[in-house]
Amino acid sequence: MSNDGLVISNWFGDQRVLGDGVGGRSAIARLNWDAWFGGQVQLRYRTLENQVYGVIPYQRYHEVSVGYSRPWKGIIIGGEFESGSDAFGRSFGRLAGFVRYDNPNAQPVAALLDSQGVAGDADTSGQLFVDAGVNALRVRTDLTELTPKTTGRSMTRRALGPGGTSRGFGSQRSGRAAGSR
Repeated sequence: MSNDGLVISNWFGDQRVLGDGVGGRSAIARLNWDAWFGGQVQLRYRTLENQVYGVIPYQRYHEVSVGYSRPWKGIIIGGEFESGSDAFGRSFGRLAGFVRYDNPNAQPVAALLDSQGVAGDADTSGQLFVDAGVNALRVRTDLTELTPKTTGRSMTRRALGPGGTSRGFGSQRSGRAAGSR
């Protein structure tokens, strides 16, 4: 499945040329730690290795991330940093923060587990929420040694989206955001 030339629905799907049907192997290791000072720390490592029996010289994909979240005054606040290199040899990084509404009747650890989709209550009704954020990027193009390297201007975009009561983008069900990683 693709959208605007990008492979969607799998985290590793965009790590090969669209239409190149090579196979590959992926792996993930995740460590969650209930910190003694409160909250939860998450370390994650993901890797992907595409087979190289076509004309594309894929490289091994590596991603390392560290995140922290904790309940605070009826919400869960947190952040995540990830960095790595993709299957085409480009490096990347991302810094993100989030705020999630918490179940005020739950114990702190249970609330964190529920926000990760590990545990949930019996309520399966939909909940209304708002998705808001800011995205900033700058594109650097380095195609070949024969073409000039170019760096585009910095761009930012604000996003604000209302939620709904059904599954899909902008909806939440049983404490888990639909489509969340």
